[in-house]
Amino acid sequence: MLFESEPNRECWHEAGHALVAHHLGMTVLATGFSWVRGERHEPNPSSWIPTDGFDKDSVAIELFGGVAAETLKLGDYDAMAHGSDVRAWRDLRCSSSSDHYIQQAIGILKERDAGLVRVYNRLMQERAHPSYPRFQDTEDHIWKQRHLTQEDFEALM
Repeated sequence: MLFESEPNRECWHEAGHALVAHHLGMTVLATGFSWVRGERHEPNPSSWIPTDGFDKDSVAIELFGGVAAETLKLGDYDAMAHGSDVRAWRDLRCSSSSDHYIQQAIGILKERDAGLVRVYNRLMQERAHPSYPRFQDTEDHIWKQRHLTQEDFEALM
């Protein structure tokens, strides 16, 4: 079971990733859930955003877009929940601190607040009443569920 505050936090987090990525010119293929620990476990919120071809500073800003949205809208962020983002940032071996990239992402989100709120609202709606069925990805065999497709996301921009 998810605690009452987690859906709110998760939706701000994923909306932040999506808005920052879009601002930086990345394609947001989808946001939703992935059952990375197996289909009988709780799903993890997910964004599908290819970053190949982007410089590592842009990728780092996108990785911290979720933390930035939580910080901006909730006043703090869930340190345990953003572990995969931090691991991916460390793998990039960027020269700047995580705080630098968080501040860059916060600046982007402040400029695009109306879009952030629209995406958040739609993710909260889709989380409660999904429009798309769950599916098993043919590449990684992980069960997933889209909440926003690329077209859905673009319509909110």
